[in-house]
Amino acid sequence: MSELAFFTHVPALRIDRERVDFAGGMLWQMPFSDYDELSLGAFSDHQEAYEKTQPVFYCLETATSMPCMAPATDQPVASLDLKLGVAGDALLNGLGLDIVPIFFRNYVTPAWLGLTLALPAAAIPRPESSVTFVLAQGGEVFLQTMGSEQHEFQVVHLQGEIDQEYLFNPQFGATACTEADLAYADALTTQLGKIIANPDVAQALRMLTGCESPSLSIVDRALLSSIAMEALVLPDVQSGLARTFAERISNLLGTDDDHRGTIKRYLKKLYDLRSDTVHGR
Repeated sequence: MSELAFFTHVPALRIDRERVDFAGGMLWQMPFSDYDELSLGAFSDHQEAYEKTQPVFYCLETATSMPCMAPATDQPVASLDLKLGVAGDALLNGLGLDIVPIFFRNYVTPAWLGLTLALPAAAIPRPESSVTFVLAQGGEVFLQTMGSEQHEFQVVHLQGEIDQEYLFNPQFGATACTEADLAYADALTTQLGKIIANPDVAQALRMLTGCESPSLSIVDRALLSSIAMEALVLPDVQSGLARTFAERISNLLGTDDDHRGTIKRYLKKLYDLRSDTVHGR
């Protein structure tokens, strides 16, 4: 069995400690020295920006059968850099790295959804859009044939559509998770199957995760968030939508009549904004 370590950056997330167990793996505020080692010194001059951002990685160690791995020889340490696009899974499977899509599907995506549900206002971008490192351990390396020669790689560096930019821009590290936030998010990851089994909830979750793109404006995010809430509280309503939307949510969230009244006024404004945007007014 080959030993692997996965490190996937979770954009726009900070934790109040260096590491914490989470969703079957670990969230790690990776020190720059470790990041610099994984990236083979390619970004050594970005240390200051990296440390201001305080990037957090979802990490997992596993052992699996990998035909593309073999004991290391005396070749220099190298990194296999892959730019993931629409054909990302097909590319990885073709290189014998089919364990990577499985890692994303079974671990990274549930972890991201749990964080999204626990911290919806954070609009955490998809981890696949940033950077992932896969490190060969136990004295082995990844083997890839290029032309007529076989090359060894200690690290596979997977570049998402945003790649390293999330790591070096402090504005993408603005959401600090408390211990309670992480415990709640971790619990949610174990309930995702039940959560998405309800079609209305599944639709709401799709709208909520649509807020993660950094290219969206505040208005766009408000629109998608209001549609997500609408899917949850108005599945059976055909008329009086704005009023019912405001009443149901304010009754759920309000602690007294004054609080419910305040929430109701904000929700009516939000629903009016949603309607104006959808209908092009």
